Amino acid sequence: PETIEYGISSFVFRARLPFHPERLHTALSMHPRKGALGSLLRVKGFVWLAPWGSRQGIAALAGTQFTLKPGSPWAASSNRRTELVCIGRGLDHAAALSALTACLLTEPELAAGAASWSQLWDPFFEVWAAEQRSGVTWVLVLHKNETVPMKVAGGVLERAGFGASVVQPLLTAVYTSGQGNVAHGAEADMLVLASLFAAVGMKAVVKQGSAPQVQHYEGPDGQERTRVEYPDGKVQHYEGPKGRERKVFVKFPDGQVQHYAGPKGEERIVRIVGPEKEVECYEGLAPDERKVRTEYPDGRVEHYEGPDNQERKIRVEYADEKKEHLEGPKGEERVVRTEHPDGRVENFETSPC
Repeated sequence: PETIEYGISSFVFRARLPFHPERLHTALSMHPRKGALGSLLRVKGFVWLAPWGSRQGIAALAGTQFTLKPGSPWAASSNRRTELVCIGRGLDHAAALSALTACLLTEPELAAGAASWSQLWDPFFEVWAAEQRSGVTWVLVLHKNETVPMKVAGGVLERAGFGASVVQPLLTAVYTSGQGNVAHGAEADMLVLASLFAAVGMKAVVKQGSAPQVQHYEGPDGQERTRVEYPDGKVQHYEGPKGRERKVFVKFPDGQVQHYAGPKGEERIVRIVGPEKEVECYEGLAPDERKVRTEYPDGRVEHYEGPDNQERKIRVEYADEKKEHLEGPKGEERVVRTEHPDGRVENFETSPC
């Protein structure tokens, strides 16, 4: 047979543990590939990549070109696995199997959990996302629904293959401004995603897209991203080295500026400065940040209590030291006591049930 004559052989690599994205990229995308993997001619199959907990990775290697792109969602978490058909010339099966096994997560990395995996540098997703942006023709505009928690909306995006570090900033913008573009791509893909949002009660509109965002870099060989400019005028600013960039603030066309704190993938809103220079202060971890205080240019300060999207105003402090105390649910707060600078206190009766 020709396979014997030319030294062609094959094996199937199977694993129930996820791949580390950077190690897999180094092993199969580098030119030339090192060791036994340098003898591979073709690779085809599906993989479980650590940051892609909800979606398969479709792998293909032909000659020197290796690609890994998001595929269909896993039917269930128990189905997550890797199965790759590997074909090569003069292939040392044992050495190649060992090299691929070395690309899987180690025991300490497994123990760190999925939240940690989502923060791993993922060169495969970066390449795929760049391709999507360069050929964008349709966008999905998601509208906020007060009755749908951000975690539920995040679950939809994660099932579609979006990593946690991507989901949080997208939905923060939607839940802050009321709507926003959350995905770009082919019309059919956007319609499928819109149907997933509709199933949880959220309105999503698919429309023709505009020019892709522009990313700016600084540092050696352009390895540090400093800001991303969007067609609608929004600008996101980052700090940190490539793969660990963290969002520090976002400027909107209307003058609003959102400030963030925390490492990549865990950025949380800490302050929003409005167009009129009012300042909203937030506490808590993403995506459940809650507003605790609003400071106005005239010296007025409003204090709030309650979880995200249910914050109720409990106290207002004025520049002249007057204080108003309020009770009632969000949107229905009423003044029950006023403390005046001269020491007078006014109490107001609440309406009977």
